[in-house]
Amino acid sequence: MTANSLTDRALTGHHLDAFLDEAQALLDEEDANDESGESSESGKSDAKARLADLLAGQGVRPDRPEVLRRLAWLWVQADKPEQAVQALQRHQAAVLSALPPAERLEAQGDLSFSTVNALREQADRPDAPADANARLKAAVAEAARLLATYPLDRQGTHGWEHLRHVATTLSDHALARQCIEARHAVGSIDPDRATYRAWDEAQLATRLAHTFAAEGDAARAEELAGQAIAKLAGAAPGQDVDEDDWLNLSAALLPLASDRIGLIVQYARACLGASASPALQRDLEVRAARLRARALHDQGRTEEALVQARLGRFALTSDNSDVFSVLLLDLLVQAGHHDEAARLAFECVWATRPGSGHYACKLALQHVDQSDNDAAFWWALTLACAGAEDYFHDALPVGQKPPEFYERNLALARQRSPGHVAADVVEGYYLSNGKEFARALPLLEKVAQCPDIANSNAVFQLWLTRVHVLGPERGLAQGF
Repeated sequence: MTANSLTDRALTGHHLDAFLDEAQALLDEEDANDESGESSESGKSDAKARLADLLAGQGVRPDRPEVLRRLAWLWVQADKPEQAVQALQRHQAAVLSALPPAERLEAQGDLSFSTVNALREQADRPDAPADANARLKAAVAEAARLLATYPLDRQGTHGWEHLRHVATTLSDHALARQCIEARHAVGSIDPDRATYRAWDEAQLATRLAHTFAAEGDAARAEELAGQAIAKLAGAAPGQDVDEDDWLNLSAALLPLASDRIGLIVQYARACLGASASPALQRDLEVRAARLRARALHDQGRTEEALVQARLGRFALTSDNSDVFSVLLLDLLVQAGHHDEAARLAFECVWATRPGSGHYACKLALQHVDQSDNDAAFWWALTLACAGAEDYFHDALPVGQKPPEFYERNLALARQRSPGHVAADVVEGYYLSNGKEFARALPLLEKVAQCPDIANSNAVFQLWLTRVHVLGPERGLAQGF
């Protein structure tokens, strides 16, 4: 079909809205398949191809900015970011001219974000043209220029943060600084942040410091890190500054000023006060130990970092994952404490810990054939657990079948430490999970001989297995 014939029957108004709804339905159908587990990579590719064919086969004439933005978004979803850019360039002038003059500038700015998003998708593709990053950088600069023309109370922080993120990925740190400062200016007029001005000023200095560090200007980065601390330390009366702010600032400054972590922790303790509950004090000290461990690690002081990391490895109610154990695993390996590292790796996988479990699998794969003595057993048992747990199957080597991987590594663990009770408990646990309760029970009963691995999952599985084998009354009457 020729370009002229497409133009002659171009859809606009509510007819175009209905057409875009039809295109959207293709995506919704594939999303539904994905949620139900019926989707596949080939199915997703087919859906994108059908969407691209549908869009390419119909002439359109968007009459509103939001319709043009939607059209561009659909082209991006079809894996055709260049067509999205072309649609924006082709229709933007007509769409803007149809608006009242007072609305044009803001609409142009909104459309510039669509251009940024489309060019970013294009730049991320393996087949991106050579000038993709240059075009994206120019688009980000134009979007920033247009956004800056809005009244300050209309700019919003999200737009500036989005442009800052893209500029950073492009290593355009000067533009990133412009976005950081503009975002701060928007926040500075927000009355809801009146009591957080000191924190916002500290954040501004911290974020600017990171851009200079990325450019290699360590002196300027360190100067700004000092300013961030000073802004928080010099907060005016009535400003909301607490120990969490100091600890969060410390984490943000860690790559820039690791030598100042001790000072920041002192400020955090002062904010908390000596009369705080033991639980709050313990929480602060654990978080402080984690920060000191990271700082010492960054300074190459491995053994000192290891001492602090052990102090910091306690679960806190504020933890979203066990990611801190990754640092402890690294420190143990670097310091040559392979037995302890292998035991910790097993614990992370055995307990299915998010944040550390997959990394523990990675370390086990690296060291299972390079260690001896106690470590060799625990690395192999770690991999056996990974093979048995669905959660870790994506961490297995490509082409490995989980059941065979589990059996092979369990046999390897038994070979390296014959008669080890932990291997019996692991086998019993997974036999019970597979409803082979009679075979599992004598193995699981050994969990009391190995308290280090008697976590809540293992103990519950033992009770469940007893009930299945012995009946509820006898099963629940058993002790340890």
